[in-house]
Amino acid sequence: MKSKLLILPALSIMLVGCEQHVTNPPPPKSPTQQNSSILDAAPSETNTNRNLQDRRASDDADNTSRNVRDRIEGALTPFDQSESVGDRITLQSIRKALVENKILSTYAKNIKVITANGVVTLRGPVNSAAEKEAIERIVSLIPGVTKVDNQLEVLQNAEK
Repeated sequence: MKSKLLILPALSIMLVGCEQHVTNPPPPKSPTQQNSSILDAAPSETNTNRNLQDRRASDDADNTSRNVRDRIEGALTPFDQSESVGDRITLQSIRKALVENKILSTYAKNIKVITANGVVTLRGPVNSAAEKEAIERIVSLIPGVTKVDNQLEVLQNAEK
């Protein structure tokens, strides 16, 4: 009789343990997930065109040839930025003035600015000669700037 009473709790423990090992099936995919997997599996003309457009856009964005100029002996790069407190404050003031200027293009706001001992070197593309001159004027008015080396390049219409 005692053995029968022990079997009942043992069976219930085994059943509970088996229930915990049953895996639930994955939840069903939503219609958008099903459609995206269908589109991914079968390339359509639209996807092919999109891929070509993406490739062309990345080719247009590739400015590797422009970056070759940074490898020229003696060309200043952002790595040449002075770590002195005065030069860092000057750089911060220049960046702030450029970014806050509502007239400047995105290109102009993202030029390379290198300061070393009060000398500021400006490099990168801008949209026009007027923008190039405006940036130099803005930078020359910043306290701590002793000289501006304006190496900005005006983009041609095809490059914009």
